[in-house]
Amino acid sequence: MKGHWTCRRVAGGVQCGHVNPNRRRKCQRCGKPRARRKPPAHMAVLDNPYEWWVATFGERCGICGRPPSPGRRLDRDHDHRTGVARGLLCHRHNRGLDWFNGPAELRAAADYLERTSIALSANSQPEVEFPTLEEARAEHARAVIERQDDA
Repeated sequence: MKGHWTCRRVAGGVQCGHVNPNRRRKCQRCGKPRARRKPPAHMAVLDNPYEWWVATFGERCGICGRPPSPGRRLDRDHDHRTGVARGLLCHRHNRGLDWFNGPAELRAAADYLERTSIALSANSQPEVEFPTLEEARAEHARAVIERQDDA
């Protein structure tokens, strides 16, 4: 049941089993404190000290190459599915990656930006006819399949 936790205290061979709302830190029936949650497995790589990250990846953003601002640190980037460290990123680029569901989507976004920046130069009308939504989706699907075949 979402929004609730079940007390697992055993006293006298009997489990409490009371269902408590998440906002309660202690069981309403027996008073036992709620068990602490285990951090997700992918967070283990973040236990490495920042110095390890700098020694491994260098102290520059992996995307733009800028060093951290004075008094700040770069964000530690890791794959949430595998838990593998990927590098250090500036705050802007680390937050930007949240919007994409993998490399194929990032490539599609880059293709879009390149296509539209070429077509729309300063103070001019588009010189290129843009594809319809269906054509763009079909082209994107073909590109994803080609990339999968290359891998």
